[in-house]
Amino acid sequence: MSGEFVYDAGEPWLNLLATRARSWTSAPRERLVDEAALGRWLEGGGVRPARMSREDLAAARELREAMRAVACTQLGISSAPDAPRRPAALEVVNNWAVRRHPGRARWAHGSLIRTQVRSVSQILARLADDCLTCLTDHAHPALDACADTECRMLFLDTTGRRRYCGDNCAVRNRVRRHRAKSVSEVLMPARQDGSEQGARRGGRVSR
Repeated sequence: MSGEFVYDAGEPWLNLLATRARSWTSAPRERLVDEAALGRWLEGGGVRPARMSREDLAAARELREAMRAVACTQLGISSAPDAPRRPAALEVVNNWAVRRHPGRARWAHGSLIRTQVRSVSQILARLADDCLTCLTDHAHPALDACADTECRMLFLDTTGRRRYCGDNCAVRNRVRRHRAKSVSEVLMPARQDGSEQGARRGGRVSR
């Protein structure tokens, strides 16, 4: 994980979903605020695109929300409030996935290598294809959502024991449970005292 973006969701396409935080709240946090931010996210994932444009940014955001909606539907969990409808979301992902191109091969120093895809459109096509592959093969059972209801970040849980996407959500929920328990312990004696006083008053009246 870097200071700006999350890269530990288990798959690059899931890392793209994490560029919009708190999607299930009324105030989601957009991390891909401009073309430069998209470029930084790509570089953080080990890819240096040749160039960026506003169209690239809009396409990345659209694909991101379409993949999120498709994944949530497959998992049987509620989508984000502003998520695209299921048929439209799947169409977006499909349209990108079929454009995937592995890159051309060439000889370099006597070895055959494949040229790295650097255009944003080809990177998005690869992410879309990876998304559909993950949701339709053996990796799907390991896909889960963060237990924090304000986060709900999707990630691959290969251990079967991971409840939260990261330490921040785990600590935040631990603090919430502790505070709720403390409030309950404070209120409970007061309720008991009130019940005892009521019983004593009732006893005096009955005499």
